[in-house]
Amino acid sequence: MLLLFYLIWPTCLIVNHYKYKTPNKIFKNFLSFAHSIGVVALSYVFIQSNHSNGFIQDTLYYFSRSYFIYDSLQIIISGRVGADKMLVLHHGLSLVSLEGLYIDSEAYSVSYCIIEVSNFFNYIVYHMIKSHYCEFKILCMKLLQIIWVFYFRIYCIGNMLYIYGSTVNYNVIIPCSIIYVLGILWWRKQCKSLYYELKKLKSN
Repeated sequence: MLLLFYLIWPTCLIVNHYKYKTPNKIFKNFLSFAHSIGVVALSYVFIQSNHSNGFIQDTLYYFSRSYFIYDSLQIIISGRVGADKMLVLHHGLSLVSLEGLYIDSEAYSVSYCIIEVSNFFNYIVYHMIKSHYCEFKILCMKLLQIIWVFYFRIYCIGNMLYIYGSTVNYNVIIPCSIIYVLGILWWRKQCKSLYYELKKLKSN
């Protein structure tokens, strides 16, 4: 039954194409946000069960695995591999690291929940940009985004890697560490972007 998750994402794409006709980039962002919310909800339920609910564990695994495969295929089919190569790399590493849900369910489920919480403002800011919100509101949200990502993705996940890094299987910790470094590089890029945007706004 859980294999049906592999059909959910393309079904959403088809329904949007023929019925709602939401612009592709906004719809893709919406699906990514839905995936993050789903991961946080499932991880929370799994953590509250003291990591003993096998059905929720499997649901979380297939929910995420199906999304990463779907989104990677979308990038490949649309010919955006060159432009989105870092995202494809991220998805590939995420697929490998998902095995951590069964190798060290406690550390992985908590970390995964925190990582997806850290993504929330990314989707909100992206939607505001594509929906043409006023520049001041976008800049304010970008500032919150940078603070939010720093706390959850860099500080909290950094602590998790420090605590569990020496005890978790290498097949999990290596891809997770690479994803962590990619997150730092992405955060640094966003900081520079916001700095230049604020500088440009001040000069005007």
